[in-house]
Amino acid sequence: MPSGDWIEPIISLQPDVNFYGDDLNSGQIHFVDTKGNRKLFNPDGVNVGSEQTCPDIRYGTKDMKKIVYYCVNTDEDQGFDRDFHVYELEWTPDRITLKIDDEGIIAAPFPRPSMYKLWSKGRRIPNPWEQGAENQKLAPFDKEFNLVMGISIGGNGFFNDEFNNTAYPKPWNNADDDSAKKFWEARKLWEPSWNNEGSSLQIDFIRLYALNETLSD
Repeated sequence: MPSGDWIEPIISLQPDVNFYGDDLNSGQIHFVDTKGNRKLFNPDGVNVGSEQTCPDIRYGTKDMKKIVYYCVNTDEDQGFDRDFHVYELEWTPDRITLKIDDEGIIAAPFPRPSMYKLWSKGRRIPNPWEQGAENQKLAPFDKEFNLVMGISIGGNGFFNDEFNNTAYPKPWNNADDDSAKKFWEARKLWEPSWNNEGSSLQIDFIRLYALNETLSD
């Protein structure tokens, strides 16, 4: 993962076509959710920068969004920017499992019978993925998705205003109208943390396998 203040890498699966609607209606899967800051802490003192990643599965409606996630931290003074790791998705007709270095981090919808059940929490509300679903168990994750990789810088929403960057204060607030301007004007603070290739998203390999799986009863 890239190292450098206010850098956020992106490795995700995005729907090829927004079959069920925009935003999270058609679902997203994030292999990683980490930051390039070496010393970024939440109010509880947990490093939420390069030492942490929170892979997740995102879906839902505008009024009721669901994010299934789990956060993993490396040892102190290590970080996901220090070495290569294997970020893996195992996608069968029954469940989606996200792994890091062959260790399972998230599995959905197991143990619940469907993504709808996981989202509705047992409430009797309309199923937004019922019409046209090829697999009611995994809908909206029953359509084709594309692999998306890249880097985001700064932004309003990636970095919580409550996070404490111990090297210097965050140079903008997410509610600022001129947040991009403030970020750029503070470049003398964050540019020294960027290190050419070390601040790039480096990919060693991408492998795709077809699993011989059938939908269970």
